[in-house]
This record gives sequence, structure tokens and C-alpha cells, in this order.
Amino acid sequence: MFSSSYFQAAAHKGLNGVGGMSGWRWIFIIDGCISITIAFAGFFLFPALPTTQSKFWWLTDDERKLAIARMQSQGTKHSAKIGKRMLKRVFGHWHFYIAILTYVFFQCTSYVSDQMQAWLKKDADLYGIWTIEEINLIPTGVQGVAIVFGILITSLVMIYPMWIVFSCVTFALLFANVCLRVWFIPRPLHCKCQILCSNYCSF
Repeated sequence: MFSSSYFQAAAHKGLNGVGGMSGWRWIFIIDGCISITIAFAGFFLFPALPTTQSKFWWLTDDERKLAIARMQSQGTKHSAKIGKRMLKRVFGHWHFYIAILTYVFFQCTSYVSDQMQAWLKKDADLYGIWTIEEINLIPTGVQGVAIVFGILITSLVMIYPMWIVFSCVTFALLFANVCLRVWFIPRPLHCKCQILCSNYCSF
């Protein structure tokens, strides 16, 4: 909610024209600086697994042994090197390709929170009613409601059979995605489907 909405809206509004550059260019520069910082931090903070690294500068020997014991108690296997045998086992089974295909379908039909921004942008181009800042800020309300839906749905799974909850979520996603694909429908219905799909996708 912060980085993709409030932060971008503030950066675009406050830095637009600074140094002769547009606000969206400043957003790319800021995002790039954040990404590079996280990449460097990850390189030094996550050097390897406790089982493959003999010494962590931020872990004592007792803490490393505790981490290994926890991994073993959870049934985590030791990491193995990637070789021809492993590659053949992965790419030689049909499960791998079915999993990729179904995941692509899932991504294309479920995570539509970003599509709401695209729809607002199109709506702004047609009717001129939204500013760039509003296009970034309006979906945050949906994300806030999505948090509530995520907690509610995961709680319902503990009460009702999982297949019932998943069936309801899938039906809602199917209805919302069909409406989103049919572009020439009433604008209120289009907006409601954006919200409905984004809320259920939080689960």
C-alpha cells in the first residue's frame, strides 16, 4: 500500500519537474536505489544456509546449531548440488510443465489489483476525471479491505471445509474476471468487479 501507492503519488507530485525531469522518472530512480540497497543487504545478510555455511558473522555457533536442529525437526533435507541427474528428474516429468501452465493461468486471472490502476488510467483518458496521484491512491482502499478479507477467509477455512471456501472464492474470481474481460459494461459494475477480485485475490 505504501510503496506502490502513497510513496509513488508523493514522489510524482513533489518531484515532478525537479532537475528538469518528470515525476515518473524520479520514481524509477528512487525504486532503483531501494532495489540496489536491498540486493546488497541480501548478499551480506543471507550468505548461505546454516547447513552449508560453517560461519555466519551475525550468528553464534550455538545459534547456527539451533537453526540446523529446527530444520531437521521440520524434515528439511540438506541442499544438494544441481547436476544432470536433478535436471533430468525435474524437466523429464510432466508435473513440472502442468504446474507452470496452471500457475500462469492463475496469475493471469487472479491478481488484478494492478489492473484497477490500468482501468482508472483508461477512465481518466476517456473522461478526464482522475489525476495521476488519484490513480495511485484510490486502489489503496481496495488493498485495505483486502487485508480484512484475507483474515476473514483464512479464519473461515478453520471453521468450514476448505473446498467450500475455495469454491466460493473461485466462483467470485470467475465472475469478476469475466466482467473485467467484457469491457463495455456499466462503469459501476466494472469498478465493483475490480474491488471484488482484488479482495479475494488477497487470499
